[in-house]
Amino acid sequence: MIFKIGFRKDGGGISNIFEGPNAIDFSQDEYRVYGEMFDKIKQRIMEVNGLSTLYFTAPTFVARTVGDLDWKPQDDHDEYW
Repeated sequence: MIFKIGFRKDGGGISNIFEGPNAIDFSQDEYRVYGEMFDKIKQRIMEVNGLSTLYFTAPTFVARTVGDLDWKPQDDHDEYW
């Protein structure tokens, strides 16, 4: 069984990207790119920390920060980002 769990946080709050009104119909190519991105992130974390093994647990949050170095969390979920 494959569980599709993923969330997006934007101005509208937190939404599940696989189910409900905000679901995204990912193509096979998009899934491949997503997987490759996680592999690269994992390899870099291992490299920087001198690890030979690293396991991600669910949920794993990946975020890209843009711009404001003075940004502060607005709610509890922002701590993850």
